[in-house]
Amino acid sequence: MDILDATLRIQELALQISEEFEPFVAEEGLTLVTAHTLWNIQPRRTDLTMSELAAALRCNASNATFLVTQLEHRGYAERKADPADGRRKVVVLTDAGARVRNRLGDALTSVSPLKNLTEHERATLAHIIAAISA
Repeated sequence: MDILDATLRIQELALQISEEFEPFVAEEGLTLVTAHTLWNIQPRRTDLTMSELAAALRCNASNATFLVTQLEHRGYAERKADPADGRRKVVVLTDAGARVRNRLGDALTSVSPLKNLTEHERATLAHIIAAISA
């Protein structure tokens, strides 16, 4: 398999996972992008700045603000003044947001083709992913 074929197979796999995951996301009133945003807000973390979230999402600050606003409207996240620097905002999950995040994690696991791999195969894949993500 050449690089193009391998890349296209990875892309197809990502699309397949997204298509199978999307109904679970929609059930929670989210889009795949807002679900991805929710996933990038760690439960119990209280110091995630909007700038850090934007960087994790690979988007600009105004897009991150829009996405967090969507989560706030659903009661899944809230913005607060940063206790260390009142000029900045931090974003935190609400209890409802943490519950939705857990449900979506379970749903993603249920549709993931990785569940068909052995632990050794998953470890090998993790090693490969780490090598190509560096």
